[in-house]
Amino acid sequence: MKHFLEYVKHSYNLIIETESKTKVILDHEVEAFIVHTFAKYMENPYIPTEKIAIKLLSTTGETGEIRKQHFQEIAEECLLIDGLKLNHTKWPSNKYFKDMGILALEYRAYSNNPPDKTYEKLAYSFNDMSYILNHLRD
Repeated sequence: MKHFLEYVKHSYNLIIETESKTKVILDHEVEAFIVHTFAKYMENPYIPTEKIAIKLLSTTGETGEIRKQHFQEIAEECLLIDGLKLNHTKWPSNKYFKDMGILALEYRAYSNNPPDKTYEKLAYSFNDMSYILNHLRD
């Protein structure tokens, strides 16, 4: 991650500017998640092509920190695809990536006992994050 900090800075500026334009203000933790997700994408603009539902199902069989990490990666992938319309298909539905992203964040939240409130908040805010990413180009 050679230029990651630069990407975080630029991502933050873009997200803040888009929040202002769209009048959608994200909570600080949600904002940090979307900034880091977008910065990681800028560092490596590759979106895997493996089916999300299969990845999600296989992750449910994992344990510990690997399980949490994979749920987060799936959620980030879904957010980028849904928000930026990358490799976006209408099959099986228009909201497939949104639904899978929210589910991955909920699974991540409930991988802890008690549930991780930050990831619950991220799941609840998925639509707003996607909306912000979709309007970066405006």
